[in-house]
Amino acid sequence: MYRVLIITLACILSPTSLLAQVSDSVVSNLLILYEQENWEEVRKHFKDFSVADPHNAEVFYWLRAVDNDELRPALLEDLAKSYLARHNHPKVISVYRELVLKSKLSINLLLEIASTVINMGDVRLTQLIYERVLNIDLDNLQANMFMGSFLFLRGEKELSRLNYNYKKEKKMTRMQYAEYRREYANIFNLYYAKSREYLERVNKQKKSKEITKTLDYISKLEVEFI
Repeated sequence: MYRVLIITLACILSPTSLLAQVSDSVVSNLLILYEQENWEEVRKHFKDFSVADPHNAEVFYWLRAVDNDELRPALLEDLAKSYLARHNHPKVISVYRELVLKSKLSINLLLEIASTVINMGDVRLTQLIYERVLNIDLDNLQANMFMGSFLFLRGEKELSRLNYNYKKEKKMTRMQYAEYRREYANIFNLYYAKSREYLERVNKQKKSKEITKTLDYISKLEVEFI
């Protein structure tokens, strides 16, 4: 099995990378340490490996460590930082998504990852991360602020689209108006009502004129909806 892994990795690893010159020794050492379950040394060698050649370090991760719950978080964190140092943002996002989806992480690490990911423009992954944070700490200020703001802005976008589509009609029929009300209700419940829940938690901890103004605006929309 050990020999098969060496051959498999040697065939897959990029021939133009630094690893091409030292692949046998690096991979052999990692595999020996892995078979010995010497996780601390595996982590140490993998970290050096990922700094030198993150692409091929990732190959090793997928072939050998992907199902190792004990090692996975540390290896993926090291891999993401190596890609980040090389400004390979798509890879950073990909590795962090794998980390968040498959590992139980501390709130501090989740918040750190969220800050990195949102700066790269991946709102969906950021949303997923903050949802994980709120599963651990329902009152987390940063997560509630993001979720409340994100859902409010989504609601504004969807409501503008709805109003634009229906205002093209000079006069709505009764059926069209009923459909408009249904879509309005869906938008309110899906975005504004949920946004209010998050923003109210924020306002309880850190009262803000802007948040209060937003909450009042949502209440006015609710009156129209009712």
